[in-house]
Amino acid sequence: AVEFAHEEVLLTTPALEISSAWRASALPFGLGLMLATGLISLLRSPSRIAAVAALAAVALVAGVFYGLSGALPKFGNYNLLLFFVGLVGALVFAGVPIAFAFGLATFGYISLTTRLPTLVVIGRMDEGMSHLILLAVPLFVFLGLLIEMTGMARAMVGFLASLLGHVRGGLSYVLVGAMYLVSGISGSKAADMAAVAPVLFPEMRARGAKDGDLVALLSATGAQTETIPPSIVLITIGSVTGVSISALFTGGMLPGAVLGIMLCLLVRRRYRNEDLSAVAKPTRQAILLSPHAVMNNKPELEIFADDVVCGHGATVGALDPDQTFYLQARGIPKAEAEAMLLEAFGAEAIERFASDELADLLADKMRTWLARRGRA
Repeated sequence: AVEFAHEEVLLTTPALEISSAWRASALPFGLGLMLATGLISLLRSPSRIAAVAALAAVALVAGVFYGLSGALPKFGNYNLLLFFVGLVGALVFAGVPIAFAFGLATFGYISLTTRLPTLVVIGRMDEGMSHLILLAVPLFVFLGLLIEMTGMARAMVGFLASLLGHVRGGLSYVLVGAMYLVSGISGSKAADMAAVAPVLFPEMRARGAKDGDLVALLSATGAQTETIPPSIVLITIGSVTGVSISALFTGGMLPGAVLGIMLCLLVRRRYRNEDLSAVAKPTRQAILLSPHAVMNNKPELEIFADDVVCGHGATVGALDPDQTFYLQARGIPKAEAEAMLLEAFGAEAIERFASDELADLLADKMRTWLARRGRA
């Protein structure tokens, strides 16, 4: 990579009229940073023996291949099986990311079995990264993180849960639909899963779902939505193969929809006997309720005469709309939800009285007032 960057010094970019070495230097710096990150992760390993053993194994394999470099060209096309089947398979099973596995196999094949310069590998990498369309990949990843941080995904999941959460397997339907919906905004599946799973998994566990089923369904929906535009996979395929990305996006909608329907049928069969006795069915008022209605209160006490002494002051406050909305979203009528919050607030104050008789009297008065307020 350093040699390739040095070769690019003689070239000049047509638009900015600067040396291409500035662009090509991203390769050696990037490879150096990845190597440094890998070494830091290795040093942080809790088992130093395992880290040393891993380094020794890598050095041993590299030494064996280097020692066979004189004999490998005699195998001819069988080297393709050795490097791109045997070596790639071993690296993938060892946990190496598949992109690095193919990169190492390609580098080893060219350097050990052919007379081609290794600059060909770096040149192809540079050519592949020079496509302008690939800028969409980090931007879609950023968009996925943005909808997670702003709570947009949580709001969409909450809306779907209010519609389907009371039916058998409803939250699983919500998971499938939410991944389909969020994937239509973000191209990053990791960001989609991070936005959807924390919202649904706790409630699904409370209903008796197993962790294995939750992870399996989340993984299946993640694979199902890989063809939903905008998809980083489709963008990369279109950039490498030259196929129209808009055509890939158009053709990816139907497979994603079919896979989503099949997953919903599987969810329906698996959860057909789910116990929903403790799940409240949301009412029309709960679905149409808007959490944006707020009430601002500014308590004030103003004295107009100098001879007035303030012995005590009183003010009023509004109920927390988020708590009221939470109760109404679970099928509790608005009047009953407000009464529950008021009684909880009053009970907390009444518990501070030392006299039990006075506390009981105030509790009775409060319940009587709440009952009259509910009938009004």
